[in-house]
Amino acid sequence: MAIHRLEVSNNSYTADNFVTLTAYSSHLKGRGDISIYQEATSNKNVPIIVLLHGVYGSHWVWSQLGGVHKVYQQLRSSGLNEFVLVMPSDGAHAEGSGYLPLKNADYEAWIVDDVISAVIQTQPMCSSSSNIYITGLSMGGYGALCLGAKYPTIFSGISAHSSITELDDFNHFVDEHTLKPLKKPLISTKATCLKH
Repeated sequence: MAIHRLEVSNNSYTADNFVTLTAYSSHLKGRGDISIYQEATSNKNVPIIVLLHGVYGSHWVWSQLGGVHKVYQQLRSSGLNEFVLVMPSDGAHAEGSGYLPLKNADYEAWIVDDVISAVIQTQPMCSSSSNIYITGLSMGGYGALCLGAKYPTIFSGISAHSSITELDDFNHFVDEHTLKPLKKPLISTKATCLKH
């Protein structure tokens, strides 16, 4: 694990069932934030669903712009089994990191290593035996498809919504400052990711 320090919100001051984590990560070479929505349970090995946001966004957009916790409550009241929603920031590279391993920071390892480790470390209902699923919107859909395909032993399922499907699609959303590093990832992702 590449987390050097981990700060956990005090549930006396947060919205019901929400936890916010700030991790100092060697992969990011700085701090990254994670929002978690979970209902108190004594169950163990509860599934983890990682939600990756799109360009311009951050960890909070799923709940504070999308109301994902209200959808969670509707699904649970309809009989769906419990799960933990994990909403990490993308690492805050310019307008969006693409969740790729870049020279300045490894945004892929931030998600695959640090985010999952931080959740398992801080949420007692989650463990290394929890099934982990990954999904995302737009740029987050691109990240979910890439990471899910590249790490099939970590992720039990993948979904993508209104997904960017190749790096050239980023041209429609981000400036050259953001785009240039995305086109030169630290390691080649051609064999394990989408065409770029």
